[in-house]
Amino acid sequence: MGRSGLQAEALVVHLFVAGDGEEQDADHEFVLNVWQACADPPLGMTEPLRVPDLPVEPSAEQLAERGLGSRLLAGRQAPLPDEQGAPHVQQALLRREHDSLCISVVREPPPASRKGWCELDDEWSEVVRHIPSPPGLLGSARLFVAQVRARRPPRPTPAVTRAVQARWAAPTSTGQPFTRGVTVPPGFAVWEDFPPTDDRIERRIVVVGARGEDAALSAWTWVGPERTLPPLGRYLLHAAKVRYQWRIWDAEQGFRQLRRQADATVQRLLPLIGPATVDGQRQEPSQAQLVRASHELDTLQADELSLVQTVTRLREMRRTVDIAAANQAAAIGQVQLDGPFASDRSLSGWFGQQLEDDAAYLEAARERASQVTTLADQLVGRGQQRRQERFNLGLTGIVGAILMSLAAIQSLNYEVPVSGPVKPALITTLGLLTMLVSMVVLRFAVPDRRWPVVLVWMTCGATAAAATWIGMAAIAGGASSPARTWLWAGLSFLAGTSLAWAVTSLRRGCADSAQAPT
Repeated sequence: MGRSGLQAEALVVHLFVAGDGEEQDADHEFVLNVWQACADPPLGMTEPLRVPDLPVEPSAEQLAERGLGSRLLAGRQAPLPDEQGAPHVQQALLRREHDSLCISVVREPPPASRKGWCELDDEWSEVVRHIPSPPGLLGSARLFVAQVRARRPPRPTPAVTRAVQARWAAPTSTGQPFTRGVTVPPGFAVWEDFPPTDDRIERRIVVVGARGEDAALSAWTWVGPERTLPPLGRYLLHAAKVRYQWRIWDAEQGFRQLRRQADATVQRLLPLIGPATVDGQRQEPSQAQLVRASHELDTLQADELSLVQTVTRLREMRRTVDIAAANQAAAIGQVQLDGPFASDRSLSGWFGQQLEDDAAYLEAARERASQVTTLADQLVGRGQQRRQERFNLGLTGIVGAILMSLAAIQSLNYEVPVSGPVKPALITTLGLLTMLVSMVVLRFAVPDRRWPVVLVWMTCGATAAAATWIGMAAIAGGASSPARTWLWAGLSFLAGTSLAWAVTSLRRGCADSAQAPT
């Protein structure tokens, strides 16, 4: 018989790991390491269970096998002691519960070992101390099971609570005595020692039954019919899934920043596409504004894609939480219990509503970004088209005038008095002028790229070099040396390119100054 009014002290551990997580290899390695540690001292579970076709060691294929339902993957136990007629269960079971893996361990040492909760708790801590937790660890629970000396079902009265507190393996996390005791339908008294945070991975729960209730305690905490997960274990699995989702949600708060980022992009975009008013006159957006608006549109479209992905993930998470909460309630018989069960129920309800609110706000931001993107894209396109049409109209007039002049010269048989050395220079200059017009058109067609501007600069330089060639040929005729002509043409190329660059920079500076806030 145990001390302080308790007897038959035992420890049940349930460890839950995602079976199909993103880091599946690390999760499965953790499961195998814990399973192997159960065979090492101090647990020493080296023998198989007396279950047909149940292996001691699970295979990697078994862990990776997906599918619905629950199934037992492996089992092991410690060698039975010589003492008979006394509880001495020392077993471990590895199960797959739908999309989760579960290791369940029970340690109910014989009375001669003189081991109670403290010793059992320390030994299990030593087993898992050096095994790093994987990303897919849903949670774990240590169930401290015992019986009172009376045969009537215990209640979490102050006397029973003090007896439990006296045998507790460690000071409570809050430093206060147990105050959340509750009586569950099987007739057991249940307490939990838990910190005030919702992100806890490990839970420490005390379950106390009446004397002689070994089978009922085992069926509720350790193993159900046909070695299935017991009701409390199933409840804790789904509660762990809720808290696992909560930890993911709490760690990924970037979706709130994503919403603010999309709204900020909308606020930057609207002034660029709206017509400005100067001295009571409405003016269309400038070319620089249209270019910046095009860039902001690209950013907003990327934000919209991220919003779609985040909203769908939040909805999936909400669905997972709803399913887990429903399974929690089903595991304990749809009973509204107090204590730790009320805490889990409150978290599930609040978290589910929070996910719904987050998804609604992000969906509103996505819809806002989508509508602004559609309308802004049309406005930017129309603005660029109007500017292109005006430029094309002016260009058509210039080209038409040139063609008219050439046609008149040809029809009137007018011969331009040009000397022989000037003719190649003049032809080159006319070709470069035509090329310059084409480069300017390209610059307007692709306003948000730098390379068309560079081509315009270089064409201006080449045109200046050709004009210098004309001048030197007209003045010196054929007396000018090629080296001297190349020298002055090269200097003219540099001067023309530099002048074009300076004009472009000056125009950009004036545009930025005009749009800067006053």
